[in-house]
Amino acid sequence: MRSGVVVIGVGNPSRRDDGVGWAVVEAVGRRLGKAVDIVESDAEPSRLLDAWADFDLAVVVDAVRSGAAPGKVHVWADEPEQIRATPSTGSHSLGLADAIALGHALDRLPARLIVVGIEAQETAPGHGLSSAVAGAVDNAVDVIATIVVEHGAPRRCDGIAIRRAGPDDGVARALADVLIDCVEGGASVGFMLPLEHERAEAYWANMLDSASRGERIVLVAEEQDSATVVGTVQVILTAPQNQPHRGEIAKMLVHSRARRRGLAEALMRAAEAAAFEAGKTLLVLDASSADAQRLYQRLGWQRVGAIPGYALWPHGGFVDTTVFYKNLTARSR
Repeated sequence: MRSGVVVIGVGNPSRRDDGVGWAVVEAVGRRLGKAVDIVESDAEPSRLLDAWADFDLAVVVDAVRSGAAPGKVHVWADEPEQIRATPSTGSHSLGLADAIALGHALDRLPARLIVVGIEAQETAPGHGLSSAVAGAVDNAVDVIATIVVEHGAPRRCDGIAIRRAGPDDGVARALADVLIDCVEGGASVGFMLPLEHERAEAYWANMLDSASRGERIVLVAEEQDSATVVGTVQVILTAPQNQPHRGEIAKMLVHSRARRRGLAEALMRAAEAAAFEAGKTLLVLDASSADAQRLYQRLGWQRVGAIPGYALWPHGGFVDTTVFYKNLTARSR
C-alpha cells in the first residue's frame, strides 16, 4: 500500500492550454524532487483511479473554464461537489469529474483530494501555452509546494534510515566524520578550520551524553546497506522555565556524498515530529547558507530577519545568519 503525496497533471499538450497540468507537474518534479510522486494523465477515469489509489493526498492539476481571467489559479480542497461541478476545458472525452464520481462509487479515492485548476484561454489544436497560462505555472507550483509542506509529506530517501542516537551507540566517531566534511565544505556551524577529528568526536560525545539526560534529541541518518552515518540533526529541548513549549533545531548536517537525495528535508521532518512528540509547539533555528534558508522556507518556516556579522566562516571572515521559527500547533499527531 502506498502513502505520501501524488501530484497528477491532467490534460492534453496537443491542445494548447489544456497541457498546463502536465507543465505544472513537470515543474513540481523539478522543485520538490522525491517529496512527491509525479503522474501525467489524459484524465481517463480508470487510469486516474489507479494513479491516486492509496495515497494520503492527491493533488490533481487541470485546466478549467469557470469564467475567471485566464491564468487564475483555483484551489478546491475537500469540496467534492464543487470539484465535480467545475468544468474542465472540455478536450478530454471523459474527465476529472467522471473519475471523482467513479472513485466515490467504487471507494477508490485518496484519503484527501485537492484540485488545482488553472483558468485556460486557448484550447484549439496546437502546441504551447498562451502567455497568460504560461505565466501562471510558477504560481501553481508555489501553491502545490505549500500544500505539500502543510500536509507534512516526508521526502523518501531510498536506502537511508533515520533514528535517534544514544550515548552507547558508538556513532560519535561517524558523526565527527560528517561534521568535519561539512565544516571543510564551508558550513558555519560553530567550528573553525582546521577541525581535528579528536575535537569533533569529543563534541559529539558530549552531545550524546546530553541526549541521554533528556536535554536534546540527536537524530542520525544511516545508509541501510552499509550502516554509514551520512547526516544528523538535533532538537534542543532545554529552555528557560517560562518557555517550556519552545525547542531549537541545531546542527542539521548532511555529508557531501549524500546530498541531492532529499535527506535534509527528511531530517527536518523527523526533527519536527520528534519535537512535537516531546511537547514542543514552537521551534527556532538560524541558518547562514542560502541553500539551507531556501529549504526552511519551503518547509513552512517563517523568516524573522538577518543578523549581520553573527559568526565566522570556517576559513575566517564574518557571515550573517538568518533566524527562522515554526509553529507546530497545527501539526497532527
